[in-house]
Amino acid sequence: MFSGFGLYRGGVMFGLIARGELYFKVSADNQPDYEARGAKPFSYPMRGKPVKLPYWRVPDDVLEDNELAAAWAMKAHGVAVKLKKAPAKKAKKKTAKKAPATSSSAQPPRGGARSPARASGRRAKA
Repeated sequence: MFSGFGLYRGGVMFGLIARGELYFKVSADNQPDYEARGAKPFSYPMRGKPVKLPYWRVPDDVLEDNELAAAWAMKAHGVAVKLKKAPAKKAKKKTAKKAPATSSSAQPPRGGARSPARASGRRAKA
């Protein structure tokens, strides 16, 4: 993945330090703040292609102002919490359909066949 350090609060990763730079978690909620200051997203190469993570470099002017840096960190944490609570979108897996058995001996499905008496919940008389 990346070689760096994750910044956590309350079990949620909201930032990272990599290559001597600080990056905060970004979503549509706070990305315009980063873009307005010319910040760039964190990325690393994998198989010759850049992989971008939802973390953007914290601009120098933000780092120089303790109150502003704290506000950006809190907003990044809020983004991370919000994204953690959002249900993950999973891609549907394509599974091959199992071909029906071609055995000559017909066997009941696993678990045994239910008699009409058992299916209705009555006990069969012995």
